[in-house]
Amino acid sequence: MSRRGGSRSRREPPRNARDAVEAMLREGLGHRGFPAALEVEAGRAAAAAEREPGSRRDLTALSTFTVDPATARDFDDAVSAQREGDGARVWIHIADVAAHVPPGSPLDREARRRANSTYAPGAVESMLPHALSEEACSLAPRVERLAVTAEIELPDTANLSVFHRLNERWDLMADVQWTGWSTFKNLTFVRTTGALLSTTPENFDDAWRVAVGATYHWDDAWSFRGGLAWDQSPVKTVDRTPRLPDADRYWISVGAQYKFNRNLALDAGFTYIPIKDPDINQNAGSTAANGLIKGTYDASVTIFSAQITYTF
Repeated sequence: MSRRGGSRSRREPPRNARDAVEAMLREGLGHRGFPAALEVEAGRAAAAAEREPGSRRDLTALSTFTVDPATARDFDDAVSAQREGDGARVWIHIADVAAHVPPGSPLDREARRRANSTYAPGAVESMLPHALSEEACSLAPRVERLAVTAEIELPDTANLSVFHRLNERWDLMADVQWTGWSTFKNLTFVRTTGALLSTTPENFDDAWRVAVGATYHWDDAWSFRGGLAWDQSPVKTVDRTPRLPDADRYWISVGAQYKFNRNLALDAGFTYIPIKDPDINQNAGSTAANGLIKGTYDASVTIFSAQITYTF
């Protein structure tokens, strides 16, 4: 049978999964890879940032690990931590892309056009050329990189937990935790030169969390769980900001477990967290200079979870 009229070209179907992914990326982005001129500019930008990194604080003595898997093509984030007294200090590092990509440059315009890196099974189309995305702006192991770092001192905590097997059917649990949030007075941003960028009063209070729960063992296969918790917020009404419109929370949780055998189990759970409607009346110190934010937040959280556990 023949079809009259103009001929129509047909694309060859993908031969395998990799070809299908390549076709999807090419269709969505218009093309794969970057123009040669952008690749050259990326190499120059990486070299320029290495020559003139600006005023920096050397944190290479910290033990640091990436939060990306070993199979990742680029490493955007990393974490360092060390214990201090009963608390801890944490450093969160993010690759300093802004040090390599000037605003309004061709690299910046192309990154804005792409909006994000696109990952698919077996393939990736990065937002920036290879010299930046997988080299200069990748926090790879055992190489020095430019990063933006947030340094956080975590508060002291104290916890008391109780577990009691009432009988062969019932388990009872309770937990009380205190967190010394009152050490957190201000949220301050400082350049490595020592220049103050901004500071926001927080004036947190110490906070408590109290939880109770129970597990009912229906038979050898089925178990059912439930629990309630009161989670006090450290945020004061007078210092509440849009950045953290926190308030006291109540946790209502239910769940179940089914054991297929002694090695394999399926767990599922549901949690609803109604949050006491927080009010905000904030001018950051001056209504004339900063304006006034006044209102009420309506917030709640719903969590569904499931997991399969296999014990060797």
